[in-house]
Amino acid sequence: MVELLEIIGKLTARVDALEAENQRLQQENEALRSENERLKKRIDELERKSKKYVAPYSREESKVDPQPPGRHAGQGRFVSKQRPTREQVTRVVDVKLQNRCACGGELRPFKTDFAFITALPAAPPQVTEYHLEVGRCEVCGRDVRASHPEVAADQRGASAHRLSAEVYCLAHSLHYDLGIPVRKVPEVL
Repeated sequence: MVELLEIIGKLTARVDALEAENQRLQQENEALRSENERLKKRIDELERKSKKYVAPYSREESKVDPQPPGRHAGQGRFVSKQRPTREQVTRVVDVKLQNRCACGGELRPFKTDFAFITALPAAPPQVTEYHLEVGRCEVCGRDVRASHPEVAADQRGASAHRLSAEVYCLAHSLHYDLGIPVRKVPEVL
């Protein structure tokens, strides 16, 4: 009988140990399940992010009060291109008006428009001033301006001073061939 009590005692101790181990394993299992759920959610989130076509510098949340893009009016050094002074002009080309309007009427000159092209051949920039006669048709009353191959048809008023094609080619070459940022190209020129 003593042997039977010893066996029962050993079995009870063994059952208690197994129950404790079972309890520990259930807690560990629950912790692993919650960890597994958390990692699955994280994987889903990362997969969703990888499918978004968003620039790498974008934020998760947008700003509360974002500023509109671009330069605001009046900001920056290049507000408008100034008309060259008389001392800067190195060549003057007088462009005479054609004799007849497109409608066939005779043209009478009444003013002169100015247009400028600045080129950078050598040390001082070569500035050419064009005097373009403007006439008024006596038949239809339309104003007609003389044309020159080097002066664009819309080159008047605020856009009368432009840079030559050589300057534009040089600027593009500095940016695209040499990799100079666009904002630094005017400094180099």
